[in-house]
Amino acid sequence: MNFIEKYFIRPITEKQGYNPVNTAVFALVLLALLPLIIKLLEKMKTNIKGLWFKLIPIVITAGVIRALQDKNFFASIGALQYLFVTPLIYFLFFTITITVLYFKKEKYFPLFLIVIVPLILRTKDWNVFILVITQAAAVTSTALLLRKTSFSKHFKENTTILFGHSLDAIATITAISRGYSEQHLLTSKILLINPWLYLIIKAAITIIIVLLIEKESTQPYQNFVFRFTLLCLGLGPGIRDLTTMMM
Repeated sequence: MNFIEKYFIRPITEKQGYNPVNTAVFALVLLALLPLIIKLLEKMKTNIKGLWFKLIPIVITAGVIRALQDKNFFASIGALQYLFVTPLIYFLFFTITITVLYFKKEKYFPLFLIVIVPLILRTKDWNVFILVITQAAAVTSTALLLRKTSFSKHFKENTTILFGHSLDAIATITAISRGYSEQHLLTSKILLINPWLYLIIKAAITIIIVLLIEKESTQPYQNFVFRFTLLCLGLGPGIRDLTTMMM
């Protein structure tokens, strides 16, 4: 019990962030779940055509809720507030997403964006929003150089992946410059070398992974799940960091 408390429970309840143990376990759990998610979508015969942009509102919602949790917005609900902390928030929103898809109610995903209302009411700094979004968009424009590669198979969707990870990197760099601390182990080490090196590495790795998925993953559901998971790992944390600074 002490092991679990030290490496898994306290990092959540005491906002300690990541450590080598929980980082490795979370990564392995994610890798183990991906084939199951693919099979589940196949079994439900989910129509993935046009689904990508219908799902983005729920990724944004998760990021905003995570930021509101950072600001103790949910403190009044006691222990239930930890449902909005990584990794529990991933399981929560995965369950919500699968339930909506099961009942074929994808058209209601935009309604989740109602969570933006408390964000707007609590926002104190719109300048950081403009700064980070503008810089992330500038980095994302490099996608135009990839039109003659496998990146173009799903160009609009893959561009959102690059934008999500660019947003995450730039929001992280901006947050560090404002006195926030980085919770991810590897990221913190790279930031110590040079903050903008982190952006370059993250953008390059994102592009390489997308190219590999598009080249090697020809099964539609597998391709979709791999790429959308990559989007979530960038856009979700990016939205969280940005909106935390805005409040």
